[in-house]
Amino acid sequence: MADTALKLELLDNRSVFRPGEPIAGIAAWELPDAPGRVEVHLCWHTEGRGTEDASVVETVSFDSPAPVDARPFRFQAPAGPYSYDGRLIAIRWAVELIAAGGHDLARIEITIAPTGKPFVLPSH
Repeated sequence: MADTALKLELLDNRSVFRPGEPIAGIAAWELPDAPGRVEVHLCWHTEGRGTEDASVVETVSFDSPAPVDARPFRFQAPAGPYSYDGRLIAIRWAVELIAAGGHDLARIEITIAPTGKPFVLPSH
Protein backbone atom coordinates (compact mmCIF):
# COMPACT_ATOMS: atom_id res chain seq x y z
CA MET A 1 0.00 0.00 0.00
CA ALA A 2 1.08 3.60 -0.54
CA ASP A 3 1.43 6.23 2.25
CA THR A 4 -2.34 6.65 2.30
CA ALA A 5 -4.32 3.74 0.99
CA LEU A 6 -7.83 2.38 1.37
CA LYS A 7 -8.69 -1.01 -0.10
CA LEU A 8 -11.88 -3.06 -0.38
CA GLU A 9 -12.19 -6.71 -1.36
CA LEU A 10 -15.44 -8.63 -1.69
CA LEU A 11 -15.48 -12.35 -0.89
CA ASP A 12 -14.89 -14.45 -4.00
CA ASN A 13 -14.56 -11.17 -5.96
CA ARG A 14 -18.35 -11.16 -6.40
CA SER A 15 -20.02 -8.10 -7.82
CA VAL A 16 -23.55 -9.42 -8.45
CA PHE A 17 -26.03 -10.10 -5.65
CA ARG A 18 -29.67 -11.08 -5.41
CA PRO A 19 -31.87 -9.47 -2.72
CA GLY A 20 -31.23 -11.14 0.64
CA GLU A 21 -27.79 -12.49 -0.29
CA PRO A 22 -24.79 -11.59 1.90
CA ILE A 23 -22.36 -8.94 0.69
CA ALA A 24 -19.18 -9.60 2.65
CA GLY A 25 -15.55 -8.66 2.39
CA ILE A 26 -12.49 -7.10 3.94
CA ALA A 27 -11.80 -3.38 4.40
CA ALA A 28 -8.12 -2.52 4.74
CA TRP A 29 -6.29 0.75 5.23
CA GLU A 30 -2.78 2.07 5.66
CA LEU A 31 -2.78 5.68 6.89
CA PRO A 32 -0.10 7.94 8.41
CA ASP A 33 -2.13 8.42 11.62
CA ALA A 34 -5.02 6.66 13.34
CA PRO A 35 -8.23 7.92 11.73
CA GLY A 36 -11.02 9.06 14.01
CA ARG A 37 -13.50 6.96 12.10
CA VAL A 38 -13.51 4.28 9.40
CA GLU A 39 -16.77 3.13 7.79
CA VAL A 40 -17.96 0.87 5.02
CA HIS A 41 -21.19 1.97 3.32
CA LEU A 42 -23.65 0.03 1.20
CA CYS A 43 -25.15 2.73 -0.99
CA TRP A 44 -26.84 3.54 -4.28
CA HIS A 45 -27.06 6.61 -6.50
CA THR A 46 -28.81 7.62 -9.67
CA GLU A 47 -27.18 8.76 -12.90
CA GLY A 48 -28.75 10.42 -15.90
CA ARG A 49 -31.20 13.20 -16.56
CA GLY A 50 -32.85 15.14 -13.80
CA THR A 51 -31.90 15.49 -10.17
CA GLU A 52 -29.42 12.92 -8.96
CA ASP A 53 -30.36 11.01 -5.83
CA ALA A 54 -28.25 8.94 -3.44
CA SER A 55 -28.75 6.93 -0.28
CA VAL A 56 -26.56 5.10 2.21
CA VAL A 57 -28.61 2.00 3.01
CA GLU A 58 -26.37 0.52 5.69
CA THR A 59 -23.12 1.39 7.46
CA VAL A 60 -20.52 -0.71 9.26
CA SER A 61 -18.35 1.42 11.59
CA PHE A 62 -15.05 0.19 13.00
CA ASP A 63 -14.24 1.06 16.61
CA SER A 64 -10.78 2.38 17.53
CA PRO A 65 -9.21 1.99 14.09
CA ALA A 66 -5.42 1.77 14.04
CA PRO A 67 -3.42 3.53 11.31
CA VAL A 68 -2.88 0.17 9.60
CA ASP A 69 -5.64 -2.41 9.89
CA ALA A 70 -7.93 -4.80 8.03
CA ARG A 71 -11.43 -5.68 9.19
CA PRO A 72 -14.25 -7.86 7.87
CA PHE A 73 -17.66 -6.40 7.02
CA ARG A 74 -21.00 -7.89 6.06
CA PHE A 75 -24.26 -6.53 4.67
CA GLN A 76 -27.40 -8.18 3.37
CA ALA A 77 -28.45 -7.15 -0.13
CA PRO A 78 -31.71 -5.22 0.30
CA ALA A 79 -34.98 -5.86 -1.50
CA GLY A 80 -34.55 -2.70 -3.56
CA PRO A 81 -34.19 -0.56 -5.43
CA TYR A 82 -32.82 -2.92 -8.06
CA SER A 83 -29.86 -1.98 -10.21
CA TYR A 84 -31.40 -0.35 -13.26
CA ASP A 85 -30.20 0.77 -16.69
CA GLY A 86 -32.72 3.01 -18.40
CA ARG A 87 -32.62 5.48 -21.26
CA LEU A 88 -33.04 8.47 -18.96
CA ILE A 89 -31.81 7.23 -15.61
CA ALA A 90 -29.73 4.47 -14.03
CA ILE A 91 -29.49 3.19 -10.47
CA ARG A 92 -26.00 2.12 -9.42
CA TRP A 93 -25.06 0.27 -6.20
CA ALA A 94 -21.65 0.39 -4.52
CA VAL A 95 -19.72 -0.60 -1.43
CA GLU A 96 -17.54 2.30 -0.22
CA LEU A 97 -14.74 2.54 2.35
CA ILE A 98 -14.31 5.95 3.97
CA ALA A 99 -11.77 7.11 6.58
CA ALA A 100 -12.20 10.38 8.48
CA GLY A 101 -9.67 13.07 7.70
CA GLY A 102 -10.16 13.57 3.97
CA HIS A 103 -8.48 10.37 2.80
CA ASP A 104 -9.36 8.90 -0.55
CA LEU A 105 -12.44 6.78 -0.99
CA ALA A 106 -12.33 3.12 -2.02
CA ARG A 107 -15.35 1.95 -4.01
CA ILE A 108 -16.56 -1.24 -5.66
CA GLU A 109 -19.55 -1.05 -7.99
CA ILE A 110 -22.01 -3.92 -7.53
CA THR A 111 -25.31 -5.10 -9.01
CA ILE A 112 -28.34 -5.95 -6.89
CA ALA A 113 -31.15 -7.59 -8.86
CA PRO A 114 -33.21 -10.80 -8.75
CA THR A 115 -31.82 -11.97 -12.09
CA GLY A 116 -28.22 -10.98 -11.41
CA LYS A 117 -28.39 -8.33 -14.14
CA PRO A 118 -29.57 -4.71 -13.96
CA PHE A 119 -33.26 -4.28 -14.68
CA VAL A 120 -33.92 -2.81 -18.14
CA LEU A 121 -37.27 -1.65 -19.44
CA PRO A 122 -38.03 -2.96 -22.92
CA SER A 123 -37.95 -0.28 -25.60
CA HIS A 124 -41.14 0.36 -27.55
